[in-house]
Amino acid sequence: MPLAVGRGLDRATGLAAVQPQYPDDARNVYARDAKMALRPGLQLSGFSAVPWGTDFLAIETLKATLDIVYVLFDRDTREIRVYVRNAITGAIQVPTSPANGLWGIVNSNADFPVVQLAESNGLMSMAHAELTFDLRLPTTYYTPNATSPNLPGVLTTLTADLNGDGIAAPVYFSGVYPYLVYLCGWGYGTETAGKSDRGDTLRISQPGEPTVFTAGNFFLAGVQKDPILDVIVADDILAIMKGDETYRLVGTSPADFGIYIMDAEYGTIAARVTWNTGSRAYTWSSDGARRVTRDGTFPIAQPLELISPMPDDFPAAGPARLAFVVYDQQRYLLYWCFPDIEGGTVPVRAFLLSLWAPDDPRWTLGEIQQPVSCAGRLVTRDTSTVVPPVGYVSSVVGTDV
Repeated sequence: MPLAVGRGLDRATGLAAVQPQYPDDARNVYARDAKMALRPGLQLSGFSAVPWGTDFLAIETLKATLDIVYVLFDRDTREIRVYVRNAITGAIQVPTSPANGLWGIVNSNADFPVVQLAESNGLMSMAHAELTFDLRLPTTYYTPNATSPNLPGVLTTLTADLNGDGIAAPVYFSGVYPYLVYLCGWGYGTETAGKSDRGDTLRISQPGEPTVFTAGNFFLAGVQKDPILDVIVADDILAIMKGDETYRLVGTSPADFGIYIMDAEYGTIAARVTWNTGSRAYTWSSDGARRVTRDGTFPIAQPLELISPMPDDFPAAGPARLAFVVYDQQRYLLYWCFPDIEGGTVPVRAFLLSLWAPDDPRWTLGEIQQPVSCAGRLVTRDTSTVVPPVGYVSSVVGTDV
């Protein structure tokens, strides 16, 4: 009898129907086309350790220089700092300003911080995805050292004149994303007191100038108190995603930009669960994974039957706001992870979507045996420094290292 997991744990419509707890030895394999493959593990990168902090919040490569930008959090001091692994020297560096690479100190009433990074025109912008406006840190950006690439750059608080009164003030975006030659930021209105908390507002920078935002270049997505959570390029549009709505921004310049609602029922659950694989965009919505297109969002999670009970021993999911996704480009594999970061609980619940055959995606449940908190992609011209993880040889005793 064909193994049901070959259809991606297809418990209802596959060639064989199985209970959620079976097969319980598929922990370290995943569905790929009509085959099974070993799930890759985790391993040390071989890079120098970052000498501060308790938690990684984000890791992203600055493609303009190939430096790796790290954002870290310390639970005791509640500081968020930025460090950089220099692509030339390989050393961990601290931005020359401000002192200690300090982005800010998280308010004691704020949730565990979630941040978004976005590179545009050689600058790495960073936003604090805190929905409570009064607890949010100002948006900042990292500028590499243009004259001495082997030396660290600087952090700068993003400012803009969004009232049109000629006075620039700090900007408090809850998210940032690069789109065409622009940088998008959302969740911030004007500099006027009482009018800054605008979860519905998407702002777009001047072309090629990710640090220049003007007062009138913005779009409204739905109602103010229903905040934008994330955006993603999908086909030839920019999908603007709330909790239960998705809008689309069409056009290529301020002269022809326009915003329309394209899905009145589904959006995304958090700030870090959307991904564009190069030709297709995906997110995790209230009913599981969905593909995002210019015509709307479409479910692809029925084979997993996310409304069905999960296996009894499947790890509990952490808070939705802490969930994140990453794409394994070598294996055409999307990982959605749902960690309990504050509790450090292991294993971590994960859902693996194999896109080896994009028109016939396959699902597998997964467990990560480390308290992962975020993920990023390494962009390099020399792959000799990092060895790809080896697949597990045992689905019973394999652990992440």
